[in-house]
Amino acid sequence: MQIHNYFSDLLLSIKSLLDAHILPQKIIKHYDFNIANETFSLLRRDYKPNRELPAAIISLDEDNYVFGERTNNIINVPVRNYNQILILADLDNKKTLYLQEEQTQISINIIINCETQFQAKEIAFHISRYLPKQKYIQLFDYTSFLEIESDILFDLGFDINNHQISNLFTKYNKNLGKVEYCYSVNYEPLIKLENISINISDNTQKTFNVQCSLSYLTTLPLFVVYDPESSKPRILNINVDFTRINYEFISENSMRSINRNLSDNKYGSSKSITRRNLLICDWNDFNYSELDDFIFVSISFDKSDFIISPDYHFNFINGDDIYKNIKPILVDIHENEVRFQFNQDFFNEHLKTDITNPIILQFIEKVN
Repeated sequence: MQIHNYFSDLLLSIKSLLDAHILPQKIIKHYDFNIANETFSLLRRDYKPNRELPAAIISLDEDNYVFGERTNNIINVPVRNYNQILILADLDNKKTLYLQEEQTQISINIIINCETQFQAKEIAFHISRYLPKQKYIQLFDYTSFLEIESDILFDLGFDINNHQISNLFTKYNKNLGKVEYCYSVNYEPLIKLENISINISDNTQKTFNVQCSLSYLTTLPLFVVYDPESSKPRILNINVDFTRINYEFISENSMRSINRNLSDNKYGSSKSITRRNLLICDWNDFNYSELDDFIFVSISFDKSDFIISPDYHFNFINGDDIYKNIKPILVDIHENEVRFQFNQDFFNEHLKTDITNPIILQFIEKVN
């Protein structure tokens, strides 16, 4: 079983940490992320040689894995109970799947280039204010979406075509040009500020920078476990594709309330089944276009994977907000495609997406 580069999600979480919890008004204008000799940017579609400042460069420094060992943080808690979490549940046939995680400590370097000395001092002040030096603090959480092959789900007895699977999502893989299945995992890292410095001594410089080092204490996904209570549980290795770092996304929303409500049918009813939860991070993946005051998008699937029925109802979920029964302008059964038209004001206020804020499109079928 292969997932995308888990560490790219961790670096993206720094953007969420800075924008939503530390710095005021999302003052960082541009982010670059470095893993080894690979770099990915949030402005691939709108590259500008002279980027607006402040701009942040976030780099993965080193990691210290703790495989099968008990660190001081969990020495009094059984490793199995602490590190195994439920990720998927087919309640109709009582199938469950668990994720086995292990502790890891990761060092991250941040360089923020600023226009003025005052800007650099302000950013350094806010970082020092919220992240005390040499003390771990739990300040925020984020959600990753880890891939799982449909063949594995079928092999384990999960009926993804006819049953509602809790915490199962689909997302568009830009590298392969197809939709893939995934599940959400919530992380609550402990963060420690190792050091921070500002370079403002020479007022003739064109830019002034803030440099800081963080230590992340978090967990790393290692195995998927089926039927863990049996004498011979089935264990599947998780392999990380370290080259797959582009186009992945996380959610600033913990997803816990969404998953709970999906299981309780709050977003549908006892007389409906959610056939698919599609994660949307970039509307440009779905034939986005504008005309006058309207926005148009169309979503299609391979017929071997999923058939769109003209009887489906469609909900859009953005964080804790849900917009029910959004009517499409067309359901094309021959092209297996659904098209939506939105007023621009409504779309910009309620359905805007970001690499740290995907929305969910639900395909809901009414049942008798």
